[in-house]
Amino acid sequence: MIYNQIIEYPFGSLIIGISTNIIVILSSIGALNGLILSIFLLFSKGEYKHANRILALLVFAISLRIGKSVLISFFYAPLIIIQIGLTGFVSIGPLLYIYLLYLLEPKSKRKTIPMILAHSSSIFIFISLCLFLPPKLYLIYRHHIYFYIQLVFLFYLLISFFLWKKNRAAYKNDRKRLFILNWAKYMISGVFIIWLAYYLNVVFYKKFFYILSPILYSFILYISIFWILNKRNFTTVFSQEEKYRHSALSDDESTEYLNLLLEKTEKDKFYLDPNITITKVAEDLGTLPLYLSQIINKDLNKSFSDFINSYRLEEAKKKLSSEKYSHIKIAAIALESGFNSISSFNTAFKKQNNCTPSEFRKLRLK
Repeated sequence: MIYNQIIEYPFGSLIIGISTNIIVILSSIGALNGLILSIFLLFSKGEYKHANRILALLVFAISLRIGKSVLISFFYAPLIIIQIGLTGFVSIGPLLYIYLLYLLEPKSKRKTIPMILAHSSSIFIFISLCLFLPPKLYLIYRHHIYFYIQLVFLFYLLISFFLWKKNRAAYKNDRKRLFILNWAKYMISGVFIIWLAYYLNVVFYKKFFYILSPILYSFILYISIFWILNKRNFTTVFSQEEKYRHSALSDDESTEYLNLLLEKTEKDKFYLDPNITITKVAEDLGTLPLYLSQIINKDLNKSFSDFINSYRLEEAKKKLSSEKYSHIKIAAIALESGFNSISSFNTAFKKQNNCTPSEFRKLRLK
């Protein structure tokens, strides 16, 4: 049904024609799909299964809170539903922090039970209030309880941010960890946006912000899924952890071989050989091809061919930028840089630089 509804904004009221059905769908779709996603994450396997289970609880808690908002805004909701929704709300902060601990500092999972108990005190306090306060008293003090929940939420947002900041400084040169850090930053930002919408509702007491929160959650949830699907590295990073979990290669050995690989690559320039293979390089380093593949995949987040081509492309760009090579054909430069065909060179070059080799040369030799 289409009708004129007054939506309250912080700076006045705007009368617009809107569809209640559309608002209900936009508000509830995130909550429903969040519940489905939480079930999927709960039964996921792999090296990050513990982190995924905490993430499942986090998504479930947010979905409960969003579902409660939808019910109150458009349907009838008894007091018990309100209390369940707010229990989800007070759980979001602690679950976010525990999830980031698992993700950024995997060794923390050794202290699972004490850690969860320590950060669940706010949840236990709220549930106790729900159970032991008579309904009339609960309704009288509900604003104070809600203010307490907001403070708990803000506290955990802040310590989650500082946890991310600490790890960003520690892993700023680690490409694999950098991807995980970006995901953690996205999680904190998304949860912060939801908290902000609810907080603005408390400050201005405008229904607009209350309805906005579920809609924002729907968008954040689907943007997250879209972002993950468009980041090939997401599955690569997490699958590699499981793939090499039982490898006999220690972290110290891996670091030693990586340094040796980078040193020999710069010194010997074996990437200029178009017939170079991972077997030949592994033999020169005194290791197995499987271990060398593991080192390049885990520590550099690349395949062997991508690793070799990155050096070849840098070699080609140096020559394309030099007046000394301005009279040399691009095809010749490609072959001299180690590529065995001009087509593979053009494809790799455009993928890395978002322009063709000829366009690159024109810009550099202006």
